[in-house]
Amino acid sequence: MSSVTRVAVLHLEDEPKDSRLLKGLLSADGIECEMTRVDNEPDFRAAIEKGGFDVIFADHSLPTFDGLSALAIARDVCPEVPFICVSGSLGEEIAIEALKQGATDYVLKQRPGRLVPALRRALQDSAKRANLKRAENEVRELEDRLRHSQKLEAVGQLAGGIAHDFNNLLTVINGYCDRLGAALGDANPLRHDLDLIQRAGQRAAALTRQLLAFSRRQVLQPHVFDLNSVVHDIQMMLGRLLGEHITIATRLAPDLGAVRADPGQIEQVMMNLSINARDAMPDGGTLTVETHNVDLTAEDEPRAGLKAGLYVALVIRDTGTGMDEGTLAHVFEPFYTTKETGKGTGLGLPTVYGIVMQSGGNVRIESVVGEGTTVHVLLPRVDAAAAPSKGEAAPAQVTQGRETVLLVEDEELVRELVHDFLAGAGYDVIEASDAEQALRIAGTAGVSIDAVVTDVVLPGMNGSDLAARLREMSPRIRVLYVSGYPGAGVFGDGGFGPGSDFLAKPFTRQMLTQKLRDMLDAPATGS
Repeated sequence: MSSVTRVAVLHLEDEPKDSRLLKGLLSADGIECEMTRVDNEPDFRAAIEKGGFDVIFADHSLPTFDGLSALAIARDVCPEVPFICVSGSLGEEIAIEALKQGATDYVLKQRPGRLVPALRRALQDSAKRANLKRAENEVRELEDRLRHSQKLEAVGQLAGGIAHDFNNLLTVINGYCDRLGAALGDANPLRHDLDLIQRAGQRAAALTRQLLAFSRRQVLQPHVFDLNSVVHDIQMMLGRLLGEHITIATRLAPDLGAVRADPGQIEQVMMNLSINARDAMPDGGTLTVETHNVDLTAEDEPRAGLKAGLYVALVIRDTGTGMDEGTLAHVFEPFYTTKETGKGTGLGLPTVYGIVMQSGGNVRIESVVGEGTTVHVLLPRVDAAAAPSKGEAAPAQVTQGRETVLLVEDEELVRELVHDFLAGAGYDVIEASDAEQALRIAGTAGVSIDAVVTDVVLPGMNGSDLAARLREMSPRIRVLYVSGYPGAGVFGDGGFGPGSDFLAKPFTRQMLTQKLRDMLDAPATGS
């Protein structure tokens, strides 16, 4: 049997010479045997419990045991192992009964020539069954993945549906808190209460962003950058966040390739993973952040969950409590948490997963109870120069302007707030409650519009289509899209288009005026 070099055989036989004869017959046909002979029920049970056999040969009649009883035990303990009856006294009725009860074949000792063909067929059939079982397991695994994906998609659709309206409300709440805070001043006794409201609004906004990130429905603003620079920029912040009882170690590859992703979202990935690591090390420990280049081959694809190619790895390792396999199976499910009630949202790792997947990468987690957890984040490597790190951001200021801005927003409270933000910064603001009104205003003789600030989700016509119509009237007009959730594919594969930008709700007046000013001051396309 050319495809088999060694076969592990369990032989239920009370005659040692018969066992030697069987081994000799197989050896004469080029089959090496690792033979284990037993002659009673206790030894037989112990042998099959231990396992590791490719085939079982069993005599029918032994002084204290019989082949049919052995067959029943074998089918119960190891049903996938071929069972061949070999006997000198096996009658036709017993042979038929043995086959009915699951025996693979039977061979009479008086006809030893059938032994090798019977073994060949048994092992071939066993291999086919094993392949079929593997295929069935793969199908079940794919079905489980599909069901899991459908569950995540359902939650993602729910998150997207809620996010737009919820972020409109938060824009109003946080925006007016911002205005009141500037009016009250730090000494006012109501300032503390206002700060609490604003902090709650900011937490609500962060929760909504996590839901959108998890569902891969947030608008990314990718840039080519060096992952090491992101680690450097937030390292000091991590020190304050994790506390003195946790040591931070970094091992950053000096030759690290660049990635194209949203730097702010990758910072969110690092923050979420670091917070999880901190919570897993209540008594202290070490958090290690590593970066290195990865060249995935075709053989690596199943384990990495990515196509072969060039990647950059971000590895975050802790020395915490670790997780068992049952917990690992659920870590990317939204709202699943092992923390105490009120201590976690269950969105940390789902958010990481959503951001990384939307950026074209993948996340893999290894963990051992009592030994810590290692998270591997892989992002596609790009052959382009990374933009320089911005370092510590300067305090946000309200940026002034004198241009004419067309504001298109169907939510009255949001429209009123944004109007006040822009007018307070010096802009001449014209309001429209929907796309049709905006087009009528833009088409009015004598009206010159420098920029449009428009919600993406509008009744009748979305902001992207509105911008295309406005550019037919004025090709050089600048467009700032704002939205709590723009919907899937509203901008297409080409992004926002030239002379455009995007600002997610909720936003502050500083964020709005700075984004608008940057867009207006940017060189015109083709200039």
